[in-house]
Amino acid sequence: QGALGIVCRKNDTQTISMLQKIQDNNSRIAVESERALSEFVDSGCRFPVGAFAQINDDILDLTVIAYSIDGKQALVVKKSGNKSNPYQIGKEAAEELQRKGVNDLAKDWRAKLDEWNKT
Repeated sequence: QGALGIVCRKNDTQTISMLQKIQDNNSRIAVESERALSEFVDSGCRFPVGAFAQINDDILDLTVIAYSIDGKQALVVKKSGNKSNPYQIGKEAAEELQRKGVNDLAKDWRAKLDEWNKT
């Protein structure tokens, strides 16, 4: 799964208007929740976290999973809410991951990647 993002200048109203015509609102909402999660968990290239958001009617379901570097431990979080609050849903998922110990998993990933990069 993926989403194509197109950016333009904030003051380019003509381009913004055109892009809004081709934008898929549900895809944008799903991506916003996933990006909020990533912001609060600090995931990315050095710490992969799987996130899948989907919308049914007005409900946004966000499922997140993070694995330990050896794959023996997994943290799974599922959050749902009104699709009008994607940022909040992503943030709540991140907060629950943090309560479950995602920062320890991230630390182990980053340490191992540093080790791999030295070789």
